[in-house]
Amino acid sequence: MLRGRNGKQIIANINRLNRLMDEAGLDAVVVRGGQNVTWLAGVSFHGTLSRHLDLAASSRGVAVIWPRNNKPAFVLEVTAAGPAERDSWIEHFEVFSGYQEPLFDRVARTLSDLKLDRAAVGFDKNFVGAGYWDDIARKLPDMKMHDCGALMDRARLIKTPEEVAKFRAGATLL
Repeated sequence: MLRGRNGKQIIANINRLNRLMDEAGLDAVVVRGGQNVTWLAGVSFHGTLSRHLDLAASSRGVAVIWPRNNKPAFVLEVTAAGPAERDSWIEHFEVFSGYQEPLFDRVARTLSDLKLDRAAVGFDKNFVGAGYWDDIARKLPDMKMHDCGALMDRARLIKTPEEVAKFRAGATLL
């Protein structure tokens, strides 16, 4: 059983994600869309914060960087830091102000800090605007960028027993 921040159980199917990353030759994935952020970070944002996950050009978005062989990083706009601190199992936070620094500037810097600036990295391209994609490619020209949207769909497809239990608990509440 994998554990993260404050001993929280990681219920995402990380073993499956790792196998799929190995098959695709990826050293890391960067996710920004709501379903992938929730799945990899263990936190669900509500209201306006949730909307910012679905708007590719949002200045107040968040991203999860999940390296294959290192600890993940949660890149968070300051307004999302509180709920993430409370609920996420990710230990490493990179907090920024979306009105002073673009999300993907901080993502690029964090990728460099994690020594992934020359690696093969997958991005869920459906949630990364074309301009941000180009910005990252310019900032990290030696990084090999790949679309990992389909890979993330496949990773989330097979549920862990813990995920099934959460679904059952939610259904019971309804």
